[in-house]
Amino acid sequence: MNMITDQDRLPVAREGHPEFHIRWSMEPWAATASVDALVDIGSEMQSFWAARFREDCASHHRFLHSRSPADLVEIQADFMRKAVNDYRLYTATMGKLAERLWFAKPAA
Repeated sequence: MNMITDQDRLPVAREGHPEFHIRWSMEPWAATASVDALVDIGSEMQSFWAARFREDCASHHRFLHSRSPADLVEIQADFMRKAVNDYRLYTATMGKLAERLWFAKPAA
């Protein structure tokens, strides 16, 4: 019950309007492949960002414990090398997942 009506539910006409000829068939598994691809993309993004965040924290820890400017340059170079490699691999993975989303094959 809500504040607008004193009934539990509003009455709904089950037969539909006579001039409205479209009948929707909401198949429950129609978009399974697309939804699976979206879920995989979300999961991959979360995993990637979590891994990158851990790498960033580890690099910051190394920065704080460095002893010379040469150490800082080495740490920064290692960080950039690893970040570029990670982003390159991530881009390839996301490309494959996006292909599954754009060209989803219907479930058999």
